Amino acid sequence: MGQLDFPFGTLELWRGLEFWPLVGDAASPEQSGSSRFVDASTTRIEIRWRPPSTGTVGALDAAHWQDWAITADGVTLPLRPERDSQGDLKVFGVRYASFAPRSGLHPVLGSQAPLTLTLGHADHGVLYDITLHEWRPDGEAYPGLPADLLEAGERRAGRMTVVARERPEKAPPGDSCSEASPGSPGLTAYSLDRRYR
Repeated sequence: MGQLDFPFGTLELWRGLEFWPLVGDAASPEQSGSSRFVDASTTRIEIRWRPPSTGTVGALDAAHWQDWAITADGVTLPLRPERDSQGDLKVFGVRYASFAPRSGLHPVLGSQAPLTLTLGHADHGVLYDITLHEWRPDGEAYPGLPADLLEAGERRAGRMTVVARERPEKAPPGDSCSEASPGSPGLTAYSLDRRYR
């Protein structure tokens, strides 16, 4: 979905597999019989936090990439250390309602998009708010279908916005990006489900 390269690490957001539950059979006016209606409003993303690219930072930044924390809704995500073909990384999942369906499993739950993640470090005076939009950040429509894969990629990249802000002198709980938030609703060892707020 997108990748952001910081001097102290690389953040990747991937679309995760998500189970869309069957809500029920509904009569179809276009044809005889029925159709099967699923609730496709839940989106799962996979967050991958990697060390910075070699040659772009000093040894100090590269050594402290694991000390950065990511929060969502004031909950510090307990990123899990893993290793893949590119080397060490930390991963975690976030689920949220990306739109309010006409009919769904959670009829009173509205859209929780856009998703905003905060990247921070206890010894760094700046917090980075990364917002993942489901569509254009300004809410307007695209002029049509993308002409090619390059334009489609540019549209996806434009849906991630980054805003740097100074850390408040006394950060509210969960905004410090320094420690995990045990006991938060919807938080498991592998993902945070924002629908449990």
